[in-house]
Amino acid sequence: MQMLPAVITPDCWIIQLLSARAVAEGGIVRRSGADVERLVGRQRFLHEVPRRGFRAIENAGQIVVFCNTDDVSILLRRRKKTKFLRRNLQKFSKTFGQG
Repeated sequence: MQMLPAVITPDCWIIQLLSARAVAEGGIVRRSGADVERLVGRQRFLHEVPRRGFRAIENAGQIVVFCNTDDVSILLRRRKKTKFLRRNLQKFSKTFGQG
């Protein structure tokens, strides 16, 4: 098991992250948003990503960096909760005669 240094500087962390094989191959890297904030700061991280021509997205506390210049598309969007709840409340009301 590789021992990590007791303290890693923000510059070293960014260099280490962006020298990963996935970056060189135009792939993706994923990091915890909490780690990004704790180790380098969100503002610094969000400055470095587009500076290299990359894009980043965040979901459920994870940041995914696309290490290429290709467009990013969201293939499926979640349903809006309001429409879903409204539709199910209408079904419930019709079923139990309260509407």
